[in-house]
Amino acid sequence: MVLLTLFASALAAPPDAATVAGMSGTWRLAEGRPVVQARVTEAVEGMLAPLNVIVRSIARPRLAAAATFCDGYQVTVTTAAFTLACDDRPPITLGFDQPPFVGTTPDGGAYEATATSRDGAVFLTFAASAGVQGLRYTLAGGALEVEKSLAVQQLGARLAWNMRYTRQ
Repeated sequence: MVLLTLFASALAAPPDAATVAGMSGTWRLAEGRPVVQARVTEAVEGMLAPLNVIVRSIARPRLAAAATFCDGYQVTVTTAAFTLACDDRPPITLGFDQPPFVGTTPDGGAYEATATSRDGAVFLTFAASAGVQGLRYTLAGGALEVEKSLAVQQLGARLAWNMRYTRQ
């Protein structure tokens, strides 16, 4: 399995004290779900636009199913690890700059997950045979900003969108 680094670099370091203190907590989507869903749909359609109609019809439902986002997060950050729970899903803890965590997808496939921190941001990468999902978490003006991207190896393309969460 090839791991693509979407955001992080080799210059990663443990998160600084401000990141540790600021990111931990409960976060809720600041924008309405329909607003974010429209942004995701636009990103998916933008990625599909240059493809032929047959590939688009096959890829659209798969991308739509993979292009998900959370209504809320429960986040705990330490200098050693990043723990998050998306909505009502079980939490996942990833150690910073540790060997990849190997897990199982809902359909029984394997994935690898890593966490790094650099310049006040936390980067998570989830890689599976179908592609790579990257998440970048930063703090801005008291809000948690999340950039999510999907790199689909079979299509040779990447889509990305942003979400903003407020502390609850």
